[in-house]
Amino acid sequence: MANGKRVTILMLAPGQPERAVILHDIYKMSDAEYGKFFLEATFSGQVSAPPKEASSAAQIKQMVADIQEG
Repeated sequence: MANGKRVTILMLAPGQPERAVILHDIYKMSDAEYGKFFLEATFSGQVSAPPKEASSAAQIKQMVADIQEG
């Protein structure tokens, strides 16, 4: 970001219905296209890391809390 802060993208793991909605409605891509996009973006230096995956909404909540503490 312009202010020097890092952005961490969190995403539910494959197979979660919410993930399918996010991929379809926000990213406008399939799961395979999403994976390919972030793989290419990581190797080209467009992003520093692919999104972190969580197995549940509760795990995402914990990950957000951990990021805010760190």
